[in-house]
Amino acid sequence: NNRVAPRMPFFAAAGIYKPHLPLDAPKEYFDAVANLDFRPARVTTPPLHMPPIAWSNWGELRSYKDITALNLPLGPGDYMPTSKAVELRRAHAAVMHYVDDQIGKMVDAVDEAGLAGSTAVVLVSDHGFSLGEHGMWSKFSNFEVATRVPFVFRSPFHRPSRGEQYGAPVSLLDVMPTVCQYLGVQCPADLSGKSLVTVLEGRAPGAHSGSALDDNAPAAFMQYPRKTQTPDSDVPARKLAGVVGYSIRTVDFRYTVWVPFDPVTFQPDFDAYDPVVHGEELYSHVGNDGTNDEAYENTNLALEHAYTSLKDKARARIRRYFEARAGTVAGV
Repeated sequence: NNRVAPRMPFFAAAGIYKPHLPLDAPKEYFDAVANLDFRPARVTTPPLHMPPIAWSNWGELRSYKDITALNLPLGPGDYMPTSKAVELRRAHAAVMHYVDDQIGKMVDAVDEAGLAGSTAVVLVSDHGFSLGEHGMWSKFSNFEVATRVPFVFRSPFHRPSRGEQYGAPVSLLDVMPTVCQYLGVQCPADLSGKSLVTVLEGRAPGAHSGSALDDNAPAAFMQYPRKTQTPDSDVPARKLAGVVGYSIRTVDFRYTVWVPFDPVTFQPDFDAYDPVVHGEELYSHVGNDGTNDEAYENTNLALEHAYTSLKDKARARIRRYFEARAGTVAGV
């Protein structure tokens, strides 16, 4: 507060390491959730027809002594004991309670300094976190719970929209173009993201406008590497990544295709893709409003002939998107 004059432009960025592992926080936050009812994830088995490469063995969590002592099997399956799953989910809630307090302190500081009327606050996270859904833990996958993140703008520069949600996918790549437009700053021409000013001002097209597979239709892209065709470990070094899963999330579906990858040139080889060898996934998100992600991505529809055309179009859009950035975007 003492370092910022009310009329002096400023930029401040704060990264909170939690809720990264280990799941620890001051005791008061664990006490706050001690008497709450926590249960395992509702769906703890891998999606039906899921290619094995989509699975993460959550090696980071397995490295902690209490998990190592359980001697759990590797590979797709529901292995975490119920009591340990509940313990982990309770700990995650305690840590999130702690993080929420830290965010509140920063926002309060802006308000108490009298800067709320001239300061935009953007809250995002770098990834999601599996808490036993599909039998997986941590991040390290292309599934919804591992890739969906908080994305909140509190800004005096657009119409009041407290509590409103936009029903179409957006991307963390959109943060910089949005902030630049509000500030009147020229963005670099090669940015991949798009400004969300029209969304924040209520002028964006509806979430279902146009074909979901048109290049301009709302979609978010993500990618995750594997060293080999089998579930290996969470974070292979880039020089070891041999296969990458490229994923597109539109309003109504998620499609992921696993293709060979050259870690030296950062080039995916879509021409060498073989659905039997490498794997593909298609999950319906029709009706998903974000309040019950566990009800989705439980059956891989990629094997159903009725979706052949949709898959082909989705794969083509993924290819256009990532090949346009090949050599400049790492496989992680």
